[in-house]
Amino acid sequence: MSTQPFPWRKTFILGFGVFGISIVWPIFNSFIPPMLEQLGLASLVIGFIMTWDSIINVYLTINWGETSPRFRARQHHSTSTPSRKPSLPPRSEIFHSLQLLKSKTA
Repeated sequence: MSTQPFPWRKTFILGFGVFGISIVWPIFNSFIPPMLEQLGLASLVIGFIMTWDSIINVYLTINWGETSPRFRARQHHSTSTPSRKPSLPPRSEIFHSLQLLKSKTA
């Protein structure tokens, strides 16, 4: 059995991507409400838009995570074994888990 070295480069690239998103998200959330105020929107509408932006992003992230393995252009394997699709829980299980978590906290 051959062992493959740990993919440090990919790990750091992924880490910097998460770091970048963590930096940009608060900046986005601080600049968008004043821009919406300049358009003449009420505070209630601005809050509604910012809330739904976050909620929609949660669901888009789940969908993106499910579909991204299907669009890989090439596989990086040192052996000729076929790649296995990562086993992800169906959306219904994820939503059920979120509902259970919500009911426990309420």
